[in-house]
Amino acid sequence: MDTYDAQWIGGALIETDRHTIYLACSWQPRHEALNLFVARKLMNEHGFLLVGDHQGYRRIPHPRGLNFRDRVDEVLGDCSGMVAILPKRDSLQTTTPNIFVEMLLAIQHGIPVLLICEEGVAIARTEEAGAVTLRFGSADGGTRRTATVSHVSPNSYDLDLIRSSDTLNVGNPMFLNRPLMLPHDPSIRDEVLGGELAAVVTGFANSFIPQRNPAFVFIISRYEKEPERRVIAHTVLKETGLTCRNGSDPWGGAPYGHSKIADKIRNARFVIADLSENSGACVFETGLAVGAATPTFVVTSTPKQRMTYGPDKLPRIAYQNLNELEEAVRTHCLPYLRRVFNSEISDSASYPQQAEVTSGRKRLVLLVHGIRTQAEWQEMVKSTLGQLPDTVVEPVKYDYLDVVRFWFPFFTRNAPIRVVRWKIEAAISAHPDRDITVIAHSFGTYAISRLLREVATLRPQRLILCGSIIRRNYRWDRIDSALQVVNECGRRDIWPVLATSLTVGYGPSGTFGFGTPGVHDRFHDFSHSEYFNQSFVEQYWKPFVHRGTVVGRQFDDRRHPIWMSQITTWIFRLALVFAVLALLWVVVWPTP
Repeated sequence: MDTYDAQWIGGALIETDRHTIYLACSWQPRHEALNLFVARKLMNEHGFLLVGDHQGYRRIPHPRGLNFRDRVDEVLGDCSGMVAILPKRDSLQTTTPNIFVEMLLAIQHGIPVLLICEEGVAIARTEEAGAVTLRFGSADGGTRRTATVSHVSPNSYDLDLIRSSDTLNVGNPMFLNRPLMLPHDPSIRDEVLGGELAAVVTGFANSFIPQRNPAFVFIISRYEKEPERRVIAHTVLKETGLTCRNGSDPWGGAPYGHSKIADKIRNARFVIADLSENSGACVFETGLAVGAATPTFVVTSTPKQRMTYGPDKLPRIAYQNLNELEEAVRTHCLPYLRRVFNSEISDSASYPQQAEVTSGRKRLVLLVHGIRTQAEWQEMVKSTLGQLPDTVVEPVKYDYLDVVRFWFPFFTRNAPIRVVRWKIEAAISAHPDRDITVIAHSFGTYAISRLLREVATLRPQRLILCGSIIRRNYRWDRIDSALQVVNECGRRDIWPVLATSLTVGYGPSGTFGFGTPGVHDRFHDFSHSEYFNQSFVEQYWKPFVHRGTVVGRQFDDRRHPIWMSQITTWIFRLALVFAVLALLWVVVWPTP
């Protein structure tokens, strides 16, 4: 697995000289190509680790209560510089003023800012007595408002003023170049910029000031548990952009002595402690972390183990294998999430450019929809995945299935499944010798779960489920062991829960996951059909279909309303049956 900016020495993952850069850019899908062009240049040609604020925090309250300004401020404290990519917008500023906050905070931190603009952004840079002013929009744009570094100070933070400003007075920055204009046409970007971008980046890098106290995460684990430490360190880096230190067993070759270990624990951003064996040394280090008020999280492969006093009060998640360990660490990282561009780009690289070296196989992708729909999403997914080399995408449709036939447990479900079966067999016959990927939604997942056991020719290499209503105890171990399964789960998806509660044969796996080894449950803050937008398909499904890469999930607190679990229980279902019978009794046999 990749480790990006870290290396292993004596069993510990330690820091190297790679600089961490905050990348401020637009989240809009139409600007993603511009962002990736710059990000790849900074990563591949200059070796930077690129981080940013996490998109999930825009929709869900931050677990530690941080607002936008405080989140960015914390991340910038760990960075050597900022690269700002200002997108073209039809507004007074001709760009997005939200990035103004990030730029002003970077200058307040005293780190250099490299400025890049999308072609069409109107910007004028003036300098007088060393003080730099950036003016956006036309020169005769009417009344102007100016934002300064003072407006992002904690006691005077004024987001509304910054959003309505079209002029930035940034004072005397260490580095703020005359903005580079990035052409819309991707084929001429390198040609137009030439060596100009490289020269500006060199000046940018020369302005870096070495960090005195770089941020890190400390791992408490037995020295011989190297596979577990590697999973923890890799996941932490991928989710937070922070490297890890591990000081267990200094006599075994780790680089830190006792006093250094204590110092590292006290100064860590947070601590993850693997207390699977209740090792005395690990428990002592955990107690040291608690005493130092360092946020500390526990993982353990022995869920029923009795924890010693102190660690038993800490947030704790059990795991049975390395995949579950990775998910546990992801959950512990939620309060510290950052956008890590290195991870995103490595998971979703440029597909046409890498086709020759990443995959010589031909693919057939089958799309199976759910109920109460004409499956318009299939055309968008077909167009998006059809961009992959040697890939044929076949939508599989059946007649409109209404709610009554969906709920009724007898006879009505077989007809649409028979249609799905013959169409899938026809597609496989028409495109032989291709690797098969199936993407199924809602009732389509139920149909596929039946056909995987009934159709000998349906042996897909990859399977994507979304809004799944397959029972959680489905025997995946009896399906071809080479099958890769990703199960997209929606925290706000009520349909799998209702399907489980109000009829038989279905399960809430699209809401709560399978929890089955070999099946990757990926949780999102989605309802039943929110998966069908192009940016989601590009980010999550395209890498999986192309190379089998499972991209890390979006931010989600993984908590479901308790009533969702309660209505899937047999007690609730039995009570519902009695309620229906009682109603029938009142209606059919009224009291005389």
